[in-house]
Amino acid sequence: MHALAGWGCRCADMPLLRWMPQLGRHCTRHLVIAEKMLGNIRVGQNESARGIHAGASKTCERKWPFQRHAVGRLDAYCNTSNIHPSAHVHPSAQLSPTAVVRAHAFIGARAIVSDGAVVGTKVKVGANTRIGAGVTLENCLVGDDCILHSGVRVGADGFGFYVDTDGMMVKKPQLLRVRIGDGVEVGAGSCIDRGSWRDTVIGDNTKLDNMVQIGHNVQIGRNCMLCAHTGMAGSSSLGDYCVLGGKSGVADHVSLTNHVRVAAMSGVTKSISHPGDYGGMPAQPIAQWRRQVASARRAAAAEQDGAARNASPPFQDDFAKRMKREIYVNCLLFGVLLETVLHVARLS
Repeated sequence: MHALAGWGCRCADMPLLRWMPQLGRHCTRHLVIAEKMLGNIRVGQNESARGIHAGASKTCERKWPFQRHAVGRLDAYCNTSNIHPSAHVHPSAQLSPTAVVRAHAFIGARAIVSDGAVVGTKVKVGANTRIGAGVTLENCLVGDDCILHSGVRVGADGFGFYVDTDGMMVKKPQLLRVRIGDGVEVGAGSCIDRGSWRDTVIGDNTKLDNMVQIGHNVQIGRNCMLCAHTGMAGSSSLGDYCVLGGKSGVADHVSLTNHVRVAAMSGVTKSISHPGDYGGMPAQPIAQWRRQVASARRAAAAEQDGAARNASPPFQDDFAKRMKREIYVNCLLFGVLLETVLHVARLS
């Protein structure tokens, strides 16, 4: 066991202590020894790990047959079939038994790879990075101190097609990578496509909410925030310290400079070269957009009032006209009567 001490960790996160009370005192000692030995097996030493584990399991089963359920748990936590022998996993990294690590992948110090996550071929995961359940990483480099929540997809092909001379849709090659900086957080269900003519880049400390779509060749600067349901079309770019509100979108090949904020449900169809707040569809300076919205509301209210007046039934208009005529005639008759009474009074 001492000879294996410098080999690096493989199963350091094996929670044997959680179920040790179920074991006998002697069987517990054997399993602890097995855990320590297995915990010092480097990735790529799968056969040695299986051999040591098999020996410990047989010892426990022979001497304490009633503890086979505990040995079964040890079997589950020592599964190395999902990790390719050429992959490099840092001794302090924690990998779920159901995580998959492909050939030549690299997982840094203190990284956490959760259940069902897949780290693809030649993918790099930086130190202190947390990979959530069901995450798929391919054709990408992930920096240090990142958080990728459940269901994130990084490195899939971008949506690039063209129509050939026969009118058929032909797929454009998508051969480049995604580069994610340090301190980036990607919300659940978000997708980041790999590049075709340049790498897709997410800058340091940028935060993506849930269900965000980043197209191929997109370049996002540092310290940006993209709220839920935001979409950036292919080859668009975003400067540093930018904010995209929920359900906003940026058209393809459009660039936004630094310190730009886009209101929710806005559509950016042209490049923005001046910092500030923008909103509407198409996006424009926020003050101008607010004036247009207020003007449109006033016009709509006036039109609605006019329509209500014009929608009055014809008989109501005729009745009003008759009433006005009758009141006018009655006033005239009253005036004539009053003049006659005054004239008679003067004569008498």
